[in-house]
Amino acid sequence: IVDEATSVKNISSENHKQVRKFSLRGRRNLGDCVDRNLMLLTGTPLTSPLDAYGYTKLISGAYQNQAVFEEMHVAARDFFGQVSEYKNLDLLQTNFLNGSFRVLKEDANPMMPEEVYDPIFYDMTQAHYNLYNKIATEQLLLLEDGSKIDATTPQRLLHTLQQVILSPGEYVDPGCEPAVACLDLIDELMDELQGRKLLIFANYQRSIATLVTHLAKFNAVAVNGNVSQAQQVDNVERFKTDPACSVLIMQPVSGGYGVDGLQDVCQDMLFAELPMTPRDFHQAVGRLKRTGQRGSVHVRIATAANTLQIRLQERFLQKDELVNVVQLSYKDLRAAIFGE
Repeated sequence: IVDEATSVKNISSENHKQVRKFSLRGRRNLGDCVDRNLMLLTGTPLTSPLDAYGYTKLISGAYQNQAVFEEMHVAARDFFGQVSEYKNLDLLQTNFLNGSFRVLKEDANPMMPEEVYDPIFYDMTQAHYNLYNKIATEQLLLLEDGSKIDATTPQRLLHTLQQVILSPGEYVDPGCEPAVACLDLIDELMDELQGRKLLIFANYQRSIATLVTHLAKFNAVAVNGNVSQAQQVDNVERFKTDPACSVLIMQPVSGGYGVDGLQDVCQDMLFAELPMTPRDFHQAVGRLKRTGQRGSVHVRIATAANTLQIRLQERFLQKDELVNVVQLSYKDLRAAIFGE
């Protein structure tokens, strides 16, 4: 039995290789045969249809090798070699679910209240938006030492512009108040909660630092890569036990997995920045939507209008819809968030 089996889905990882070798121990020919006695357990959704190959290689042996898998299910790749289109997903779904059994959280705990999704669109101040457009147009970043780096690659520019939205930092022009619109939105939300605790998710260290500083009046603490493991544990415990600590700010990967007990003290969360994958989003929501939660979890998603966050949100929902074709999710995020 392999628990947290998401750690073995990557066929090139040492985890995958050792689990496969161990499960087939004693056989004369390892080849591509599978061991029907191997059981994989995971509560982590797929990131993309490609993830399904790692699981099927261990369990069902539906594909002779990865080349066969890609021939059957990869329809096109983009300029960078990334998969841009899939095919035969109905067949992939059949092969992926063969010999598997799925239990949804709602099946295991039918009395759990339904979560509520609330998209919030806000406008940046004019000065802040002018700065955003300036950096997006010039596609250059000014570093602390005065040198410049090229930000024309899509991925680098994407990450840069997201940080400009919430934490402009050294990019702020005179007279531009950093991220004032988003911070005002959070202040209004805290007033609305009337003393209830709030869990906030953001992707970047700068963003989290901005939020911790601004929300110091609520004794905010953080869980991200800038905080030691011991301090992360202390911060989570403080949020759970200290009535004066009203805000916990987490990075989805650092804090969205494995943290338990938040559901006992909190039912409200805000995504100041969406995670990169639906998997991380579901895991983050799962910090509050879990056994022990007595209220309806209220999930708010803040999006800066007329920025790339709109496009990222659409791409995020498209990824969720694509993965759901394979793993059969009971709920489509687009419908849940926008009521479509």
